[in-house]
Amino acid sequence: MERSIDLHEDLKQYISGILSEFELRQSGGVYFSFANTGRRGGGKKRFNIGLAETLQTIEDIKENLGVFMNSTRYDEPRWRQLGERYFTNDVAKSLIPVQTKGFFTMLAKICNWANDVPIMSYSDQVFNITSITLDNTINKLKAMSANLTLDSISTATSEIILEDYQRLEAEQVNTIMLTEAFESALSKTGFVT
Repeated sequence: MERSIDLHEDLKQYISGILSEFELRQSGGVYFSFANTGRRGGGKKRFNIGLAETLQTIEDIKENLGVFMNSTRYDEPRWRQLGERYFTNDVAKSLIPVQTKGFFTMLAKICNWANDVPIMSYSDQVFNITSITLDNTINKLKAMSANLTLDSISTATSEIILEDYQRLEAEQVNTIMLTEAFESALSKTGFVT
């Protein structure tokens, strides 16, 4: 089984070869981030979905393979209907009706990567949905998830604890300074503290 970091780097490298507003991030957990085109006004916006939710979405597609195999080409109304009906996690259900194209292409890119599809074969309009490609994708995403080491989780937790400690320490120093200033002001007035 491949190490998690190797899979992350492999996916990042694959994605970097495709003109894309899609990336893999690892801050506070592993999640996928994609941007819309910004054509409908308001500029580009970024959207995120976690590794676990992405895996669940691919599993939902696999569980409903007969329906999804008929929708391998991008069709916005059809994918919105399918997602709203068959996706079981709230993040995917929230993304599919409002970011249909970005979400579709993100899933297609992940599936292509998991199946070693050459970058030159990639199209934003096609999601290669078969039992085999979905199984390969599920297995690779599970390997990424399973191989998140205790060290990486421990490091992230340590960073959060350190940030909290530093914040509390700063608050404590401010409280001590305020207390000393208050006591000094009271002593000037003749009150004993």
